[in-house]
Amino acid sequence: MNIHKTAFKPQAFQAKLQRGMSMIEMAAWTLLAGIVAAIVLSSLGVLKGGINAGNLGEKALYLAMDIQKHWNRANDYTSVTAAEVDKIGIVKNPIKFDAGQLYDGYGNQMALNGSRITFAMTLGGTAAPMDKDDCANLVARLEPVAMAIRVGASAAANAGVISGGNLYKNGATLDQTGLTTGCAEAGTKIAIQVR
Repeated sequence: MNIHKTAFKPQAFQAKLQRGMSMIEMAAWTLLAGIVAAIVLSSLGVLKGGINAGNLGEKALYLAMDIQKHWNRANDYTSVTAAEVDKIGIVKNPIKFDAGQLYDGYGNQMALNGSRITFAMTLGGTAAPMDKDDCANLVARLEPVAMAIRVGASAAANAGVISGGNLYKNGATLDQTGLTTGCAEAGTKIAIQVR
């Protein structure tokens, strides 16, 4: 029987210096970069409301259309309130329901109320004012469903009727000056009345 004699060489088992990155390190750094990019982009969306104005306008339009759909059959909008629309699940993000109130995507408290034949709601305000471009975009989104629109710092909705602000739309008549003047005001609101 032949026995081969092998000598133990501890230097053969010593760790070698690594050059470059391992796949696990690469994945970890990529994940970290993605998280940082997501945080930066979401912060940018909060800082520049225009990114969210289209989404808010779309959800406000859908809210108005859903209210029409669910209350129109009864031909009575007197029970339209924030709490009632939240009960049937038609409040969609970025519009939020909290403690009996609706808040727009900017964080401003919305008015939502009705009368027998119409309902009204507001967007905007002084808590987190929208810029002029966002105001004009929101009005353009809501114009097809509204029978009347008022724009300005004093625009309001009460008992299903709008008041204050500058009249932009009344029936089929549009007044561009009402839009431009209203959107230029500080802390502007958009009030729409829907049948």
